[in-house]
Amino acid sequence: VLEKVIRSNAIKKYQYKYIHFNSNDPRGIDVALIYQPGLFTPYQSKSYSLKDAAHFQNYATRDILLVKGQLLQQWVYILVNHWPSRRGGSSEARKNRVWAATNCKRIMDSIQLIDKNAHWIVMGDFNDNPTNQSIRTLGLDNPFMALFKKGQGSLAFRDSWNLFDQILLSANWKQPNSSLTYYKSIIYKTPDMMESEGKYAGYPKRTWNGDVFRGGYSDHFPVALIFRSNNTENPLK
Repeated sequence: VLEKVIRSNAIKKYQYKYIHFNSNDPRGIDVALIYQPGLFTPYQSKSYSLKDAAHFQNYATRDILLVKGQLLQQWVYILVNHWPSRRGGSSEARKNRVWAATNCKRIMDSIQLIDKNAHWIVMGDFNDNPTNQSIRTLGLDNPFMALFKKGQGSLAFRDSWNLFDQILLSANWKQPNSSLTYYKSIIYKTPDMMESEGKYAGYPKRTWNGDVFRGGYSDHFPVALIFRSNNTENPLK
């Protein structure tokens, strides 16, 4: 899938590369990081399994991917997540997401011991909203909180918008000596990505709706952060 994406006609000119590890998820669902070598240089990467007897007796969820590298001149640590779903809406499922968040925070804390000024970008489908306990456990700035409070979201369920897809930042991105400055957060959607009619008009257009092929991209809208470069010789917007 990743090979098909980076070689597609729309983006192959950017020469994207990717970092990926197989997880223990029995459905073959993994996380990955696609990057542009001209802007990001990976230094090291590691996958953290989220399978244990206490929380996932019958299945394993997606791993957490850690990548350290340079985004332009700024050293960054990136954590890519896809936390357990809300299927069934049970309190047990909620506990699993809090447990995933605790593991994510543990990774961050272990690195903070050796790099106290680590710049973090923590992203993914968290299957929770910005106000939920799991997200708050991470103790990070949430550039998507304002959008969520305005009623915007990346997926809809029963005529209510959720914002499960988020990109979180450590507070030190606000420091004036950072080579990059956070500028704006976006929930990206265009008409061809949305249902145009019927009861689900305005919802993300799915690829499949049950056994019916809809030909859409996803049941989630993608989200993005825009940074500004403080280096006038190599601007990034």
